Amino acid sequence: MVIIRGHHSSFILLLAMPSPSSSRPMRSLPSVPPSERSKRRQQSLVRAVPEWRGTLQETIKSTTRIVLETLNHDALSQRNSDGTGLTPEVVLNAISDDWDGRYHLYAANQKVLEIYNSTNALKDVLRNGPKLLSYGKLVFNHLLVELGISLLENFSGPHFTFVDPSQALAPEDGHRTDISGRKSPWDSDNPSDRIARAVGDIIETARELHGMFIAAGAQWHRVIIGIPATQTGVLAAARLEGEYNIYTNLYLVSGLIHAIASAEARPSCITLDVAAILEWYERRNANFASNLLIHPGVIEIQSILRYYKLYMIPTTVMGRNFRNAHEISVLAVPAFHFVSPGFHL
Repeated sequence: MVIIRGHHSSFILLLAMPSPSSSRPMRSLPSVPPSERSKRRQQSLVRAVPEWRGTLQETIKSTTRIVLETLNHDALSQRNSDGTGLTPEVVLNAISDDWDGRYHLYAANQKVLEIYNSTNALKDVLRNGPKLLSYGKLVFNHLLVELGISLLENFSGPHFTFVDPSQALAPEDGHRTDISGRKSPWDSDNPSDRIARAVGDIIETARELHGMFIAAGAQWHRVIIGIPATQTGVLAAARLEGEYNIYTNLYLVSGLIHAIASAEARPSCITLDVAAILEWYERRNANFASNLLIHPGVIEIQSILRYYKLYMIPTTVMGRNFRNAHEISVLAVPAFHFVSPGFHL
């Protein structure tokens, strides 16, 4: 019985309830097979369960290849490096603070002395400023080979070396002076002539350096020549790759437009300075540093990766100068990562 009260009257409704003795058991509903929609939803729920993943350290080590920029053989062995690399900073530190580096410098100097003594040209070197400068360049190239061969003989993978970065900067006024203060054959008022001369110098140095590695017993495909990604550097890399089959690495690539221009040379590799790109944006807005997922520098680097993948550019994109392991995991650059021995994953 239910009583419903209104404003003026009350109504009594009598609801007939079956007695327990007269009630019949309810008939079960027929079984209905699940619809295709429910099947798909069930499958999506099953797929949505995340698979087990290793730690960040395990993930990075299993999906990336690490190149250590060091001459420390112990560090290379402990970190199980996939390649070796030299930079101007590493070479300078080696000949300044390391006895092994000084020995290699001594060996390189002795080799060049033997070359000059065999041609009786040493006196001219000491008297003539430009020849003294060329002597120093030759010693430097022999030093790079000495250091590089010691790494290639003990560790697998490619070896990244470099040419003198100053060669990629053509003088703006067309006048370059030698060590004695005299003007060199760079004297020209035509910018295209200056660029062509700079490109020729880079090609000559890279070919000489690459040939010295091969003469010392290195396999040609394991030696990759680093060149700054300036206008002259890109033009030189295009000729080295196309005409002389020498692998090149254009480094100091700063953004998407720069990477697109570098891709025109079809280099074997380009290298992005991750810290420099991220810090450039962080100087304009410090809030970007707190969230890498919305960091415009990260978006810029990811845009480069997508562009190269979209247009199937056969160039390996590499990153260096990472500040922490989280940046590697967010960027997920599918290539080599240059790290220093002090970098901890």
